[in-house]
Amino acid sequence: MRRVWSTGALVLVLASQACGGEDETSGSGGSTATSATSSSTSGSGAGGSDEVPDLVWEALPSSGAPSPRYLHTAVWTGSKMIVWGGGTGENPDATATGGLYDPVAGTWTPTSEAGAPAARLAHQAVWTGSKMLVWGGFGVTDYEPNGGAYDPATDSWTPMATAGQPSPRIYFSSAWTGEKLLVWGGSRSQQVLGDGAAYDPATDTWTPIAQANGPSARFNATAVWTGSRFVVWSGYNFVDWFDTGALYDPAANAWEGPMPKQGVPPIRDRCASVWTGSEVAVWGGWNGGPYLDTGGLFAPATGTWTTMSEQGAPVARAETVAAWVGNAMLIWGGCGAGDCETYVYGDGALFKPDASGGTWKAVPAQDALKARRGAVGVVAGDRVIVWGGYAPGSVHLGDGASAKL
Repeated sequence: MRRVWSTGALVLVLASQACGGEDETSGSGGSTATSATSSSTSGSGAGGSDEVPDLVWEALPSSGAPSPRYLHTAVWTGSKMIVWGGGTGENPDATATGGLYDPVAGTWTPTSEAGAPAARLAHQAVWTGSKMLVWGGFGVTDYEPNGGAYDPATDSWTPMATAGQPSPRIYFSSAWTGEKLLVWGGSRSQQVLGDGAAYDPATDTWTPIAQANGPSARFNATAVWTGSRFVVWSGYNFVDWFDTGALYDPAANAWEGPMPKQGVPPIRDRCASVWTGSEVAVWGGWNGGPYLDTGGLFAPATGTWTTMSEQGAPVARAETVAAWVGNAMLIWGGCGAGDCETYVYGDGALFKPDASGGTWKAVPAQDALKARRGAVGVVAGDRVIVWGGYAPGSVHLGDGASAKL
């Protein structure tokens, strides 16, 4: 039976941002790696080394940090991490507050609330190279039907056009292509959605995404931007889980698919995913039974799946932070063991892909970063930052840590 948790006035089906909840998208000038899907660029690790780093967490300063929260978003601007929105556990639950964290100065600055989109949680955010776009989610009493653009240079908000936008939704998939925000799928009031649209901030316009040959309606689906294609895979539709998907070409406004089934990982949602520069890496998640510790690598160029090695992999889990850190996929935190309220993890591992299924390197639990699920994270130059989320017992967290890569 699928678990549900009460979030304010709404009972939400819990969706990890690691498999199509909160966005994890590279934009011009910055990379984001949340518990959402990754589209970070590939390359060697920090400093050009091919060695997988040893991560040592250092606690972030708490002075001036945003209030504790969950189902929030984070993006990396190239110099600062922006945390915004989410559920605080207060009444009302949803918030329209946020903060900018400067890792060089070690300081937090609040985001302006003037002109900000309505308070919300389970929304998506991407970085365009100059602005953070926020769209969708659930607000104080209902689904939010709009979005906004935040300019950190001026600490100001601009509303996004609503004409032609998709219907309000949560737990949808999204990505930044370098020119447009893509929104697809999701759910609303027990309705599963299989449509979407592309938003162009240069013209402040929405264009419908074609549906022919696209994936079936679903939410909590993996969404990864490859540099030319929007890859949607896995997910849930209130009845069953998926191991299917398709690739969307925004230049042609057309879906390519379905993705091949040979070698595909088992059905799931709430999994971790990143773009390695040549492959979509997916791992973990849930499909109604025990949590999963399996995964796979999909190469769009050849249309083939490679089974991910299980030797040295973390304990089975969902709701992890997932990030491509230059030469490896970081999996950290999350929950599992049959009860996400109780069994919350503070460890993880780094996965380095290769033709034989890859290798894992443990990231042990450390005091500087307490166990949590549903945290957000960003790859911030030579560091990775993790913040917020739920501690065991669904205690909202307003702290985090960073580690040098």
